[in-house]
Amino acid sequence: MNEEKIEYWINQLNQELDMETCESFWDDRANEFNQRAEKRQEKADQMVEELIQKGIISSQSRVLDIGCGPGTHSIAFAKKGCQVTAMDISSNMLKHLKEKAEDLSLPSITLMKGNWEEVDLKQYGWNRYFDLVIASMSPAIHNWDTFDKMMTASKGYCYASAFIKRKDTLGDEIQKQVGDKKIPPTNKIESMQNILRIQGIHSELNLHHREWEMKMPIEEAVQHYIKKTQIKQEISSITKKEIRTFLENQQQDGFVLEKTEATVGEILWKV
Repeated sequence: MNEEKIEYWINQLNQELDMETCESFWDDRANEFNQRAEKRQEKADQMVEELIQKGIISSQSRVLDIGCGPGTHSIAFAKKGCQVTAMDISSNMLKHLKEKAEDLSLPSITLMKGNWEEVDLKQYGWNRYFDLVIASMSPAIHNWDTFDKMMTASKGYCYASAFIKRKDTLGDEIQKQVGDKKIPPTNKIESMQNILRIQGIHSELNLHHREWEMKMPIEEAVQHYIKKTQIKQEISSITKKEIRTFLENQQQDGFVLEKTEATVGEILWKV
């Protein structure tokens, strides 16, 4: 193993996140994500069916969903009979998942509120416990420790997805104005793939394109972008005012519209 090379990619993967702000941010977005999840359920169902066809999981499999959100993937796995442990830092996300699981009579989903970074695998008996561990678009995997722990929890396969490219009409402008230039852009999928490659582990990569719009009342938008910025860096009261002024200049009839284009990368590998 080339220690110098793997250290480079580990450093590329590492992100310092304010998890308290992260929790509040995702609590605020839970309703919106739950509505969006309904549209994405078919894709999640298809993904699970493909994993079954490939022999990666079965109806007897144990699955850990890290950063499960409102439960799109957890629901898909549970409908196939898998025993699912769904973890998220957001109580509001888990509330939506709990309601859906009850409506669909899916008792095989165990909900767990928590920060993945703080989970002690030995305490839960999770060392090499799950047949599949997934982290779909989850900020929970944001450094070497959280990535390595994800693999340690699996006795079979891991799956991760994240943005490779993303363009936000409003968010990008705010980041240009207030962003900390010392924070380098992160390609989480590229970093993960190279860490795995150097360790001699092959990963299967899939790419797909997404576009969506998000319309928010001005006050909600102000809090959204302030919290989103604070997850990665501290900002001053002056910066908060700058964010507010920018968004007020973008509003129409009391609302702002964010348009997003993104490329998402998905990787699957055997541990």
